[in-house]
Amino acid sequence: MMHTNDNDDKQIDWDKLLEVLDGNGSLETLNKEEREMLAATMDMQVRLHVDKFSEDILWNRFVAAKERSRIRRMVIIRRLIAAAVLVLTVGAGLWMLAPWRKHRPAELANALPSGNILLKRGGGVFTLGTGKQSIPQGAGAQIESDSTGITYAPKGNAPEVAPLLDTLVVPRGRQYGLELSDGTKVWLNAATTLVYAETFYGSTRDVYVTGEAYFEVAQNSHQPFIVHVDALSMKVLGTTFNVNTYETNVVTTLASGKLLVAVNDHQVTLQPGEQSVYNNGALSKHTVDASAFTAWKDGELFFDDAPMSDIAKVLSRNYEYNFVFDDPAAAKMQFTLGMHSPVYLQDVLIQINRSSNDIQFKVEDRTVHVTMKNNKP
Repeated sequence: MMHTNDNDDKQIDWDKLLEVLDGNGSLETLNKEEREMLAATMDMQVRLHVDKFSEDILWNRFVAAKERSRIRRMVIIRRLIAAAVLVLTVGAGLWMLAPWRKHRPAELANALPSGNILLKRGGGVFTLGTGKQSIPQGAGAQIESDSTGITYAPKGNAPEVAPLLDTLVVPRGRQYGLELSDGTKVWLNAATTLVYAETFYGSTRDVYVTGEAYFEVAQNSHQPFIVHVDALSMKVLGTTFNVNTYETNVVTTLASGKLLVAVNDHQVTLQPGEQSVYNNGALSKHTVDASAFTAWKDGELFFDDAPMSDIAKVLSRNYEYNFVFDDPAAAKMQFTLGMHSPVYLQDVLIQINRSSNDIQFKVEDRTVHVTMKNNKP
């Protein structure tokens, strides 16, 4: 139960809170007290949708308590109610704030990811992404990491024997960068693992990926760069492309250059703006808008008329939340969404709500329950 007093009010910037509700602000700008007020407003919206309340009772409670309430608070609450598309009088605001309220306030999806980025090499495991650090290396490269990525800088001649493979593990809710010893840059999306050598040895440069990664390959015609996904291989010389293995199929999207995708006796050659799909042993290609599949690398969320079930899969990976559809109809609702990826999942949920008043989200710890607003969650 949330209590509000004058000291709490002094910590609330009402105009900033209204900007968030109006779509002109971000949850990231709110302090603890402002987030609690936003949660209470959302809770009121949910409760009043599924329960039956008497406006007369609420108004009488307001009249009895109005001497304890400042005029500005009433004005703000009136605007909060309007912003939440409620059809009650200002007295409902007292229901939101009053200590007799027994319902637990709605939670906001503002928990940060808890997983660590890990580098596994030479029998040791190193936690990355927390600050600058030097990683113990072999003879081939100097390894440095910081909060955004890890870099392998070659130290001298190629090794005489094949070096051990390193494994970079990026958990749900995180993204991380990598620069390989040949100068190739890799962006790793959430829930992704990449296996590679400290320095490349032999006639090819081989890496192994599960999850999703965007490659900007350094050109070297004498040592082709090959990306392996199970039985599938992608051979490049100098190319930028995206590989997505989250689902049962493998989707490869070419942004620039030229890419040969092969599996067993089948192969296709991709030109910029083309995409290959490998599914159940079949390999095909078609033309796409490549930017829609690589937007994540630039910190963007983009969905084009996508069902909520597909959107939930992406948000679950990106923010380390689980989604449960308590109403199957909610999973089929389609949305078009384009926005810079915010720090908090709650900002995305608010944006989806602005697109449609029919869908409803209820947060419990790290689980988001999704239903239609005319049904109880």
